[in-house]
Parts: sequence; C-alpha cells; structure tokens
Amino acid sequence: MFKRSDPLMPVSIYLATWNILSRPPEEDLKPLLGLENVTNVNLLPDIYAIGLQEVKAAAYSILMDTILENPWVKALRLTLAPFNYVKIRMIRLQGMLLAVFIKRPHLMYVQELETEYTRTGVARVWGNKGAVSIRLNAFNCSICIVNCHLAAHDTELKRRVEDYNNIVDSQLFKYPQTENIFFHDYVFWLGDMNFRLDSKPLNEIISKIEQKDYSVLLEDDQLRQVRQSGEAFSELEEPPIDFAPTYKFVPGTHDYDIKYLNLKKKSKINPKTNSNSNISSRRPAWTDRILHKVNADVYEDVTLDAQMKNYKAHNTYTQSDHKPVSALYSIKVFQSLPERYVQFAPIKRWNVGKQYQVTLFLRAGNQTQVWDWIGLYK
Repeated sequence: MFKRSDPLMPVSIYLATWNILSRPPEEDLKPLLGLENVTNVNLLPDIYAIGLQEVKAAAYSILMDTILENPWVKALRLTLAPFNYVKIRMIRLQGMLLAVFIKRPHLMYVQELETEYTRTGVARVWGNKGAVSIRLNAFNCSICIVNCHLAAHDTELKRRVEDYNNIVDSQLFKYPQTENIFFHDYVFWLGDMNFRLDSKPLNEIISKIEQKDYSVLLEDDQLRQVRQSGEAFSELEEPPIDFAPTYKFVPGTHDYDIKYLNLKKKSKINPKTNSNSNISSRRPAWTDRILHKVNADVYEDVTLDAQMKNYKAHNTYTQSDHKPVSALYSIKVFQSLPERYVQFAPIKRWNVGKQYQVTLFLRAGNQTQVWDWIGLYK
C-alpha cells in the first residue's frame, strides 16, 4: 500500500469501441463522441480513448499508415481538435487500433506512456485477433486501456476465454509498480469481444429485442457467464446494459442480418439455434463491450473510485455491421502536479526568430536519448 496525502478530484474519461468492417470514416463522428450539441466546453470529458476493430489491414493500407496518418485517426483528431484535444498516443496491430486524446491544458499531468500488443490469431502469430493497449500516468494515477478483438463465432467460446487469458499473461509493462494490466489504479477494457447468446433460438431473440426485454436475453450472454464462473473477465465490472444487441446488422440499415448466406448446401436445421452446420449463425448479440476495474485501496487513507455516467450504443450509425458503443466515467485522481522528470533553469525572455540555449535538470535515474526533443506550446 502506497502513502498519499494530497486530496482527490474528479476527472472524466470517455471510451468508445467500434468494429468498422474495414470501411473508411463515412459518417459524422461528433454524435459518437458526444460533441453534437456542445454548449460548455468545460463540461466535456478530460480524456478520450477510442478503440477500433477491423480497420482496413491490407498490406498497402498498413504501409501508407506508416507514411501518412491513418484515415480514422485523422478523422478523430479533426473532430476533437476544435474542442482543444490533442492526440497523445496511438497503437495499431493489423485491424486493431487504439488512440488516446486529452485536453491540451492537461498535457503536463501525463507521464509514462507505453504501449503493448498481443497476437491471438492463427498460431498466435497473426494479428487479426488479439489486443492493443496504452498505459499512462495521468494526474498521478496509473491508467491502462485495452482494446481487443477476440475469436469470432458462436462455437468459439473456449477460444475467446483463452484469448483473454493470453492477453492478461503476455502484456507486461516496464514500470515495476504497474507491470501487469491489473496492477494499474484504473483499467478500462473495451472491444469486439465476440461473446454470443447461448440457448435461445433466433425467433425468441428477435421477439425479446422488439419488446426491449434485454434482461432475459442477457441471462444467456456468454461474457456474463464466464465472468461469473471466473474463466475470464472476472476481475472487471460492466455497467448495466440497457441497449439492444449491437451485432449483426445489414450495413446501411438498422436491420439485423438474420438471413443465411449458404442456402445452396442442404443440411438439417438445428431447431435450438435456428441454424445449420454449413453456415455461420446470424443471431444478434452484444459483442461490443466496455468494462472497468478499480484498485480502490492501493493508497493509505485514500479510496479511488470510478462512477459510470452513461453506457450506450449509438444506433444512428449504419456503415458497419456493428453499432458503436461508448461509456463515460468519472474517476478520482490526485490534485497535485506529478513529479517532473525535467526542470528548466529560469528563462528571462525569448524573442521569435532568435537562437537561445536552455539549461535543464533531469530527475535522478533518468538518461537522455538521441531522440529526445524540447517542445513549446501555449
């Protein structure tokens, strides 16, 4: 347990996840980010974290991303920039992408950014499935954000559980106090987790959705089942779900894609799932989720906390077969400024267009590198 005496203050973090079906950004992103009717910018979230899955992963696209800014990251940046947000880190692994933005005045409160990734695709060397993560210290609290895309299809529950545990075991960070994902003060885990609904046939699922009787369907939700059994995600909590399943839709519509695509092959229909062995199931499910964990009691005389403000699907979007999902949290962090890694000797006056020399002091244990640079901002 660590000792802290400085007071706490609230900071808001907005998270969003969307499987974009390898499509470019075609729709206005302001509604997804809660920016469509802003009357007071001071009430906007302090931090944004957006996780995408199935970003176009052709070799040419990935190569272009190393030269030019990814179209989705650019669209997010241009949407957030007018509200004084800056991108602080982005990581991509094939189709998975995670980007974090923060209000410009908060930059001085951010330290120790690091990224990690795990491949869980074919032979665990292919990165079409897996996870990417960004960890940071913000306002003297450690935060880890994970974006995952787990194994697909109804029958692959065991593989999804294995994927999760492999991600937890394999992702290690260099800071000793937060070496593991769950060693952080706050953990936010989002993504296309691909968990499906067990047991219920298609016609009953559709009927319950039309009645907005989600609680009955959620009894068969695989993610809830593995959390309760302790097989996976049991360390995390999820806010109550009060929105319809976010998968699978016919792109360009608000209609669930419940038609079967392989009717040429004749086989017996399974009456339990209303499907057959030759085709993939199209039963709707809550595949897109956001969960969190708080290590509330790691500091003496201080209790950390995360309060969920809203958790919802954005059903107006139609370009993908998934609906995006977002969650807004208020977390408690420390008010004091973090200990500075670098301090500059006083500078009396700088004039534009003239060269100056600055003197700086590094905190004990830090070393300079050839890629270090000094930036100025106001």
